[in-house]
Amino acid sequence: MEETSFEPNKTTQSGYSPTCNPTIVNEFAAAAFRIGHSLLRPHIPRLSPTYQVVDPPILLRSGFFNPDMIYQVNMIDEIARGLVSTPVENMDQFITGEVTNHLFEDRKIPHSGIDLIALNIQRGRDHGIRSYNDYRALCNLKRASSFDDLSREVPPEVIVRFKRIYATVDDIDLFPGGMSERPVQGGLVGPTFACIIGIQFRQLRKCDRFWYENEDQGVRFTEAQLGEIRKATLAKLLCENMDVASDIQRAALDQPSDFLNPRVPCRSLPEIDLSAWRETPQGCQIGGRSVAVGGSGFPTPCTSCVCTAEGAQCASLRITDCSQLLREATKDAILRDDVCVAQCGFLLNSESGKKDRIVLTTTGSPPNPTRLPGMGKFLSVRDPVRS
Repeated sequence: MEETSFEPNKTTQSGYSPTCNPTIVNEFAAAAFRIGHSLLRPHIPRLSPTYQVVDPPILLRSGFFNPDMIYQVNMIDEIARGLVSTPVENMDQFITGEVTNHLFEDRKIPHSGIDLIALNIQRGRDHGIRSYNDYRALCNLKRASSFDDLSREVPPEVIVRFKRIYATVDDIDLFPGGMSERPVQGGLVGPTFACIIGIQFRQLRKCDRFWYENEDQGVRFTEAQLGEIRKATLAKLLCENMDVASDIQRAALDQPSDFLNPRVPCRSLPEIDLSAWRETPQGCQIGGRSVAVGGSGFPTPCTSCVCTAEGAQCASLRITDCSQLLREATKDAILRDDVCVAQCGFLLNSESGKKDRIVLTTTGSPPNPTRLPGMGKFLSVRDPVRS
Protein backbone atom coordinates (compact mmCIF):
# COMPACT_ATOMS: atom_id res chain seq x y z
CA MET A 1 0.00 0.00 0.00
CA GLU A 2 2.85 2.36 0.77
CA GLU A 3 4.56 1.75 -2.58
CA THR A 4 1.36 2.42 -4.51
CA SER A 5 0.07 5.22 -2.23
CA PHE A 6 -3.18 3.45 -1.32
CA GLU A 7 -3.32 4.78 2.23
CA PRO A 8 -6.46 6.91 2.79
CA ASN A 9 -5.80 10.59 2.21
CA LYS A 10 -6.33 13.23 4.86
CA THR A 11 -6.73 15.89 2.19
CA THR A 12 -8.14 16.10 -1.33
CA GLN A 13 -4.84 15.20 -3.00
CA SER A 14 -5.55 12.30 -5.34
CA GLY A 15 -2.85 13.10 -7.91
CA TYR A 16 -5.42 13.16 -10.71
CA SER A 17 -4.00 13.37 -14.22
CA PRO A 18 -6.29 14.14 -17.19
CA THR A 19 -3.87 12.40 -19.58
CA CYS A 20 -3.70 8.89 -18.10
CA ASN A 21 -5.86 5.91 -19.07
CA PRO A 22 -8.43 4.72 -16.49
CA THR A 23 -9.50 1.55 -18.32
CA ILE A 24 -9.08 -1.92 -16.82
CA VAL A 25 -5.97 -3.73 -18.01
CA ASN A 26 -6.45 -7.19 -19.48
CA GLU A 27 -4.05 -8.90 -17.07
CA PHE A 28 -5.96 -7.54 -14.07
CA ALA A 29 -9.41 -8.61 -15.31
CA ALA A 30 -8.51 -11.99 -16.78
CA ALA A 31 -5.95 -13.17 -14.22
CA ALA A 32 -4.72 -11.14 -11.25
CA PHE A 33 -8.04 -10.10 -9.74
CA ARG A 34 -9.44 -13.63 -9.96
CA ILE A 35 -7.51 -14.43 -6.79
CA GLY A 36 -10.82 -14.59 -4.91
CA HIS A 37 -11.49 -18.02 -6.40
CA SER A 38 -8.83 -19.41 -4.06
CA LEU A 39 -10.45 -17.76 -1.02
CA LEU A 40 -13.84 -19.47 -1.42
CA ARG A 41 -15.05 -21.86 1.27
CA PRO A 42 -17.27 -24.81 0.29
CA HIS A 43 -20.06 -23.67 2.63
CA ILE A 44 -21.64 -20.35 3.57
CA PRO A 45 -22.32 -20.41 7.33
CA ARG A 46 -25.48 -18.92 8.84
CA LEU A 47 -25.52 -17.18 12.23
CA SER A 48 -28.30 -15.85 14.47
CA PRO A 49 -28.43 -12.30 15.95
CA THR A 50 -26.47 -13.68 18.93
CA TYR A 51 -23.97 -15.32 16.55
CA GLN A 52 -25.11 -18.86 17.22
CA VAL A 53 -24.82 -21.37 14.37
CA VAL A 54 -27.98 -21.85 12.31
CA ASP A 55 -28.21 -25.18 10.49
CA PRO A 56 -27.89 -26.13 7.77
CA PRO A 57 -25.16 -24.01 6.15
CA ILE A 58 -25.53 -23.22 2.47
CA LEU A 59 -23.52 -25.41 0.13
CA LEU A 60 -21.83 -23.12 -2.38
CA ARG A 61 -23.14 -25.01 -5.40
CA SER A 62 -26.68 -24.64 -4.03
CA GLY A 63 -26.48 -20.90 -4.48
CA PHE A 64 -25.69 -20.92 -8.20
CA PHE A 65 -28.70 -19.55 -10.12
CA ASN A 66 -30.81 -19.87 -6.97
CA PRO A 67 -31.71 -16.36 -5.78
CA ASP A 68 -34.98 -17.55 -4.23
CA MET A 69 -33.24 -18.75 -1.08
CA ILE A 70 -32.42 -15.22 0.08
CA TYR A 71 -36.16 -14.51 0.39
CA GLN A 72 -36.45 -16.95 3.27
CA VAL A 73 -37.08 -15.30 6.64
CA ASN A 74 -33.88 -13.82 8.15
CA MET A 75 -31.73 -15.43 5.46
CA ILE A 76 -29.95 -12.21 4.42
CA ASP A 77 -29.11 -11.43 8.05
CA GLU A 78 -27.86 -14.95 8.73
CA ILE A 79 -25.67 -15.02 5.64
CA ALA A 80 -24.20 -11.58 6.38
CA ARG A 81 -23.29 -12.55 9.95
CA GLY A 82 -21.83 -15.83 8.75
CA LEU A 83 -19.67 -14.16 6.12
CA VAL A 84 -18.21 -11.50 8.43
CA SER A 85 -17.49 -14.10 11.13
CA THR A 86 -15.80 -16.78 9.02
CA PRO A 87 -12.19 -16.58 7.78
CA VAL A 88 -11.49 -17.02 4.08
CA GLU A 89 -9.43 -19.90 2.79
CA ASN A 90 -5.71 -19.36 2.24
CA MET A 91 -4.68 -17.66 -0.99
CA ASP A 92 -2.81 -20.47 -2.74
CA GLN A 93 -3.06 -22.89 -5.63
CA PHE A 94 -5.76 -24.96 -3.91
CA ILE A 95 -9.38 -24.31 -4.92
CA THR A 96 -12.56 -25.76 -3.45
CA GLY A 97 -14.21 -28.51 -5.47
CA GLU A 98 -17.45 -26.53 -5.37
CA VAL A 99 -16.13 -24.43 -8.26
CA THR A 100 -13.72 -26.89 -9.87
CA ASN A 101 -16.27 -29.72 -10.18
CA HIS A 102 -19.72 -28.23 -9.61
CA LEU A 103 -19.69 -24.74 -11.14
CA PHE A 104 -23.08 -23.98 -12.75
CA GLU A 105 -24.07 -27.60 -12.24
CA ASP A 106 -27.52 -28.77 -13.30
CA ARG A 107 -28.60 -30.85 -10.33
CA LYS A 108 -30.69 -33.01 -12.64
CA ILE A 109 -27.64 -33.96 -14.71
CA PRO A 110 -24.81 -35.71 -12.82
CA HIS A 111 -21.28 -34.43 -13.50
CA SER A 112 -22.60 -31.46 -15.47
CA GLY A 113 -20.56 -28.95 -13.49
CA ILE A 114 -17.61 -27.18 -15.06
CA ASP A 115 -14.17 -26.16 -13.77
CA LEU A 116 -13.73 -22.46 -12.96
CA ILE A 117 -9.93 -22.64 -12.91
CA ALA A 118 -9.81 -24.27 -16.34
CA LEU A 119 -12.02 -21.41 -17.55
CA ASN A 120 -9.61 -18.86 -16.08
CA ILE A 121 -6.62 -20.41 -17.84
CA GLN A 122 -8.42 -20.68 -21.17
CA ARG A 123 -9.71 -17.12 -20.87
CA GLY A 124 -6.16 -15.86 -20.45
CA ARG A 125 -5.11 -17.64 -23.63
CA ASP A 126 -8.15 -16.35 -25.52
CA HIS A 127 -7.27 -12.81 -24.42
CA GLY A 128 -3.70 -13.15 -25.63
CA ILE A 129 -2.14 -12.73 -22.18
CA ARG A 130 1.56 -13.47 -22.19
CA SER A 131 3.31 -16.04 -20.02
CA TYR A 132 3.81 -15.73 -16.29
CA ASN A 133 7.55 -15.33 -16.86
CA ASP A 134 7.02 -12.16 -18.92
CA TYR A 135 5.10 -10.53 -16.08
CA ARG A 136 7.75 -11.53 -13.56
CA ALA A 137 10.20 -9.45 -15.54
CA LEU A 138 7.70 -6.61 -15.90
CA CYS A 139 7.29 -6.53 -12.11
CA ASN A 140 11.03 -6.40 -11.37
CA LEU A 141 11.45 -10.06 -10.49
CA LYS A 142 14.23 -12.15 -11.99
CA ARG A 143 13.20 -13.56 -15.35
CA ALA A 144 13.40 -17.32 -14.97
CA SER A 145 15.55 -19.24 -17.42
CA SER A 146 14.61 -22.58 -15.83
CA PHE A 147 11.89 -23.89 -13.53
CA ASP A 148 14.33 -23.88 -10.62
CA ASP A 149 14.72 -20.11 -10.94
CA LEU A 150 11.19 -19.81 -9.55
CA SER A 151 12.18 -21.26 -6.18
CA ARG A 152 12.39 -17.90 -4.40
CA GLU A 153 8.71 -17.13 -5.04
CA VAL A 154 7.12 -20.55 -5.72
CA PRO A 155 7.10 -23.57 -3.34
CA PRO A 156 9.18 -26.55 -4.55
CA GLU A 157 6.22 -28.95 -4.72
CA VAL A 158 4.47 -26.56 -7.12
CA ILE A 159 7.59 -26.31 -9.28
CA VAL A 160 7.55 -30.12 -9.56
CA ARG A 161 3.97 -30.00 -10.86
CA PHE A 162 4.83 -27.20 -13.30
CA LYS A 163 7.61 -29.35 -14.74
CA ARG A 164 5.11 -32.14 -15.41
CA ILE A 165 2.57 -29.84 -17.09
CA TYR A 166 4.62 -27.29 -19.05
CA ALA A 167 7.43 -27.93 -21.52
CA THR A 168 9.41 -24.81 -20.53
CA VAL A 169 9.20 -22.14 -17.85
CA ASP A 170 8.03 -19.67 -20.52
CA ASP A 171 4.88 -21.75 -21.07
CA ILE A 172 3.45 -21.19 -17.58
CA ASP A 173 0.14 -19.31 -17.77
CA LEU A 174 -0.18 -16.09 -15.78
CA PHE A 175 -3.08 -17.24 -13.59
CA PRO A 176 -1.57 -20.48 -12.20
CA GLY A 177 1.86 -18.85 -11.97
CA GLY A 178 0.64 -15.87 -9.97
CA MET A 179 -1.61 -18.01 -7.77
CA SER A 180 1.34 -20.22 -6.82
CA GLU A 181 3.59 -17.47 -5.47
CA ARG A 182 4.19 -17.07 -1.75
CA PRO A 183 2.44 -13.94 -0.44
CA VAL A 184 4.47 -10.80 0.09
CA GLN A 185 5.11 -9.75 3.67
CA GLY A 186 1.89 -8.53 5.23
CA GLY A 187 -0.06 -9.25 2.06
CA LEU A 188 -2.45 -11.76 0.59
CA VAL A 189 -0.92 -12.25 -2.87
CA GLY A 190 2.52 -12.84 -4.28
CA PRO A 191 4.75 -10.17 -5.86
CA THR A 192 3.55 -10.54 -9.46
CA PHE A 193 -0.15 -10.23 -8.71
CA ALA A 194 0.57 -7.53 -6.12
CA CYS A 195 2.33 -5.58 -8.87
CA ILE A 196 -0.52 -5.93 -11.40
CA ILE A 197 -3.27 -5.17 -8.87
CA GLY A 198 -1.29 -2.20 -7.56
CA ILE A 199 -0.85 -0.75 -11.05
CA GLN A 200 -4.57 -1.09 -11.74
CA PHE A 201 -5.74 0.45 -8.47
CA ARG A 202 -3.28 3.32 -8.81
CA GLN A 203 -4.58 4.07 -12.29
CA LEU A 204 -8.19 3.91 -11.15
CA ARG A 205 -7.55 6.66 -8.65
CA LYS A 206 -5.11 8.73 -10.67
CA CYS A 207 -7.12 8.71 -13.90
CA ASP A 208 -10.69 9.03 -12.59
CA ARG A 209 -11.91 12.63 -12.74
CA PHE A 210 -14.74 11.72 -10.37
CA TRP A 211 -12.60 10.02 -7.73
CA TYR A 212 -14.03 11.26 -4.45
CA GLU A 213 -10.71 12.76 -3.28
CA ASN A 214 -10.07 14.65 -6.52
CA GLU A 215 -9.06 18.25 -5.86
CA ASP A 216 -10.57 19.56 -9.12
CA GLN A 217 -12.63 22.59 -8.08
CA GLY A 218 -15.32 21.71 -10.61
CA VAL A 219 -16.19 18.34 -9.09
CA ARG A 220 -14.53 18.13 -5.68
CA PHE A 221 -16.27 17.55 -2.38
CA THR A 222 -15.91 20.07 0.40
CA GLU A 223 -13.80 19.17 3.42
CA ALA A 224 -17.00 18.78 5.44
CA GLN A 225 -18.41 16.38 2.84
CA LEU A 226 -15.18 14.37 2.72
CA GLY A 227 -15.30 14.10 6.49
CA GLU A 228 -18.76 12.59 6.27
CA ILE A 229 -17.79 10.23 3.43
CA ARG A 230 -14.86 8.94 5.48
CA LYS A 231 -17.26 7.96 8.24
CA ALA A 232 -18.78 5.32 5.96
CA THR A 233 -17.90 1.71 6.80
CA LEU A 234 -18.88 -1.67 5.43
CA ALA A 235 -20.04 -2.59 8.92
CA LYS A 236 -22.57 0.26 8.93
CA LEU A 237 -23.74 -0.64 5.41
CA LEU A 238 -24.39 -4.24 6.47
CA CYS A 239 -26.22 -3.11 9.60
CA GLU A 240 -28.51 -0.85 7.60
CA ASN A 241 -29.47 -3.73 5.32
CA MET A 242 -30.28 -6.23 8.06
CA ASP A 243 -33.81 -6.79 9.31
CA VAL A 244 -32.47 -7.34 12.84
CA ALA A 245 -29.40 -5.14 13.27
CA SER A 246 -27.63 -6.42 16.37
CA ASP A 247 -23.85 -6.33 16.78
CA ILE A 248 -20.99 -6.37 14.28
CA GLN A 249 -17.25 -5.79 14.40
CA ARG A 250 -16.15 -2.30 13.29
CA ALA A 251 -13.76 -3.68 10.64
CA ALA A 252 -16.18 -6.00 8.87
CA LEU A 253 -13.55 -7.60 6.62
CA ASP A 254 -11.36 -8.55 9.61
CA GLN A 255 -12.17 -11.34 12.00
CA PRO A 256 -13.89 -10.27 15.23
CA SER A 257 -11.64 -10.06 18.26
CA ASP A 258 -12.58 -9.10 21.81
CA PHE A 259 -9.49 -6.89 22.01
CA LEU A 260 -8.51 -5.79 18.50
CA ASN A 261 -11.85 -5.84 16.66
CA PRO A 262 -14.74 -6.26 19.10
CA ARG A 263 -18.36 -6.49 18.07
CA VAL A 264 -20.25 -3.30 18.86
CA PRO A 265 -23.95 -2.38 18.62
CA CYS A 266 -24.95 -1.31 15.12
CA ARG A 267 -26.45 1.88 16.52
CA SER A 268 -23.02 2.95 17.83
CA LEU A 269 -21.46 3.07 14.35
CA PRO A 270 -21.14 6.58 12.89
CA GLU A 271 -23.70 7.76 10.37
CA ILE A 272 -23.22 10.08 7.41
CA ASP A 273 -24.73 13.51 8.01
CA LEU A 274 -26.23 14.54 4.68
CA SER A 275 -26.64 18.14 5.82
CA ALA A 276 -23.08 18.65 4.56
CA TRP A 277 -24.60 18.51 1.05
CA ARG A 278 -27.36 21.04 1.76
CA GLU A 279 -27.19 23.87 -0.75
CA THR A 280 -28.78 27.32 -0.81
CA PRO A 281 -29.00 29.27 -4.06
CA GLN A 282 -27.96 32.46 -2.26
CA GLY A 283 -24.63 31.09 -1.01
CA CYS A 284 -24.10 31.20 2.77
CA GLN A 285 -26.09 32.16 5.83
CA ILE A 286 -24.06 34.71 7.79
CA GLY A 287 -25.58 36.49 10.75
CA GLY A 288 -29.08 35.44 9.78
CA ARG A 289 -28.91 36.75 6.23
CA SER A 290 -28.00 35.22 2.86
CA VAL A 291 -24.61 36.16 1.43
CA ALA A 292 -23.49 35.29 -2.10
CA VAL A 293 -20.24 33.45 -2.71
CA GLY A 294 -17.45 36.00 -2.49
CA GLY A 295 -19.46 38.27 -0.20
CA SER A 296 -18.82 38.88 3.48
CA GLY A 297 -20.74 39.68 6.63
CA PHE A 298 -20.50 40.12 10.38
CA PRO A 299 -22.43 37.50 12.39
CA THR A 300 -21.29 39.27 15.57
CA PRO A 301 -19.65 42.69 16.04
CA CYS A 302 -16.14 41.25 16.37
CA THR A 303 -16.32 38.35 13.89
CA SER A 304 -16.06 38.61 10.10
CA CYS A 305 -17.05 35.85 7.67
CA VAL A 306 -16.44 35.43 3.94
CA CYS A 307 -18.73 33.18 1.90
CA THR A 308 -16.76 30.61 -0.14
CA ALA A 309 -17.78 27.63 -2.24
CA GLU A 310 -17.06 25.45 0.80
CA GLY A 311 -19.17 27.56 3.14
CA ALA A 312 -18.59 30.51 5.44
CA GLN A 313 -14.98 31.04 6.55
CA CYS A 314 -14.88 33.16 9.71
CA ALA A 315 -12.18 34.91 11.72
CA SER A 316 -12.04 37.08 14.84
CA LEU A 317 -11.36 40.80 14.38
CA ARG A 318 -8.72 42.83 16.17
CA ILE A 319 -10.49 45.92 17.54
CA THR A 320 -8.36 49.08 17.43
CA ASP A 321 -11.07 51.59 18.44
CA CYS A 322 -13.36 50.34 21.20
CA SER A 323 -15.23 53.66 21.34
CA GLN A 324 -16.26 53.27 17.72
CA LEU A 325 -17.34 49.70 18.43
CA LEU A 326 -19.58 50.96 21.24
CA ARG A 327 -21.11 53.53 18.91
CA GLU A 328 -21.79 51.06 16.09
CA ALA A 329 -22.97 47.98 18.02
CA THR A 330 -25.52 47.49 20.75
CA LYS A 331 -24.48 46.60 24.25
CA ASP A 332 -26.27 43.25 24.08
CA ALA A 333 -24.53 42.30 20.84
CA ILE A 334 -21.13 43.17 22.31
CA LEU A 335 -21.77 41.18 25.48
CA ARG A 336 -22.78 38.12 23.46
CA ASP A 337 -19.44 38.20 21.62
CA ASP A 338 -16.56 36.92 23.76
CA VAL A 339 -14.08 38.45 21.32
CA CYS A 340 -15.59 41.91 21.84
CA VAL A 341 -15.70 41.55 25.61
CA ALA A 342 -12.10 40.38 25.78
CA GLN A 343 -10.89 43.46 23.89
CA CYS A 344 -13.31 46.22 24.88
CA GLY A 345 -15.08 45.03 28.02
CA PHE A 346 -13.29 47.62 30.13
CA LEU A 347 -15.22 50.39 28.37
CA LEU A 348 -18.53 48.88 29.36
CA ASN A 349 -17.73 49.76 32.94
CA SER A 350 -16.41 53.27 32.28
CA GLU A 351 -19.37 54.12 30.05
CA SER A 352 -21.76 53.62 32.96
CA GLY A 353 -20.65 56.97 34.42
CA LYS A 354 -21.72 58.92 31.34
CA LYS A 355 -25.11 60.29 30.37
CA ASP A 356 -25.89 57.44 27.98
CA ARG A 357 -24.80 54.79 30.34
CA ILE A 358 -24.55 51.11 29.49
CA VAL A 359 -26.38 49.39 32.32
CA LEU A 360 -25.07 45.95 33.25
CA THR A 361 -27.66 45.18 35.95
CA THR A 362 -31.26 46.11 36.63
CA THR A 363 -31.30 45.47 40.37
CA GLY A 364 -31.32 48.25 42.91
CA SER A 365 -28.48 46.95 45.05
CA PRO A 366 -24.94 46.58 43.74
CA PRO A 367 -24.16 42.94 42.98
CA ASN A 368 -20.90 41.22 43.70
CA PRO A 369 -18.10 41.75 41.21
CA THR A 370 -18.79 39.73 38.09
CA ARG A 371 -16.37 38.01 35.71
CA LEU A 372 -17.44 38.78 32.15
CA PRO A 373 -16.92 36.16 29.44
CA GLY A 374 -13.41 36.20 28.08
CA MET A 375 -12.11 38.69 30.69
CA GLY A 376 -9.00 37.98 32.70
CA LYS A 377 -10.04 40.21 35.64
CA PHE A 378 -13.16 41.19 37.55
CA LEU A 379 -15.19 44.23 36.58
CA SER A 380 -17.16 46.12 39.18
CA VAL A 381 -20.81 46.40 38.15
CA ARG A 382 -22.55 49.62 39.20
CA ASP A 383 -26.15 50.55 39.94
CA PRO A 384 -28.26 51.70 37.04
CA VAL A 385 -28.76 55.43 36.74
CA ARG A 386 -32.08 56.62 38.14
CA SER A 387 -33.73 59.69 36.65
